[in-house]
Amino acid sequence: MVSPSSSESASAPAGNRGLEAVPAAVFETNAWGAITTFNAQAQAMWGRRPPFAAQDDAFCRSWIVRDQFGVVIPFEVSWLAQVTSERRALSHYSCSVQFGPANRRDLLIYAKPVSDAGGRFAGGVHLLVDVTDLRGIENRHRALLARWAEVGKQARGYAHDFNNLLTTIMANLQLMQMDHALAPADSDCLTEALAAARRARESVSHMLDLRPSEPSDKP
Repeated sequence: MVSPSSSESASAPAGNRGLEAVPAAVFETNAWGAITTFNAQAQAMWGRRPPFAAQDDAFCRSWIVRDQFGVVIPFEVSWLAQVTSERRALSHYSCSVQFGPANRRDLLIYAKPVSDAGGRFAGGVHLLVDVTDLRGIENRHRALLARWAEVGKQARGYAHDFNNLLTTIMANLQLMQMDHALAPADSDCLTEALAAARRARESVSHMLDLRPSEPSDKP
């Protein structure tokens, strides 16, 4: 649990025993959007302890939030602003947040506004689920599927070309069989060659029937 020392208590947000029971990064903000309490997972995610300023959300404003396409989301429309300014609850809010120069996380965010005993808006609770590793696995999985789809496309192209060649070969073999002057041994060779060509065409036909798997979002 994160617990400030007596020298820090007036200048920094405090830890919270209830928040420590949550197995993910979670923090609370006040009506001005400033962080008031947080757990150890949140501090570890941020990489530092947030400074305390009761009416200043500068720490949160220092984060760079991006959508799933990498486009920066202005703070005024970020999830923090939606909770603080619009009093909106959010679930499965997907984004990436850069907390520092080398500290970027892919997150699923669950947040909701909270009220005091008199029903007045008092701030928000924010749960941050780090899915950075999972997104990396998903991206590698999609890349592998795309690669296999390309290999399959090329293989079907080669099979199509080979099928055309076999059609030409078989047509010529059949024409040669129509020659009544062929010796029995030559006729037998043509028959065997034509049978082998037919088997090859059947194998190529199976390859042409194959279809690439549709990319899946699940690894």
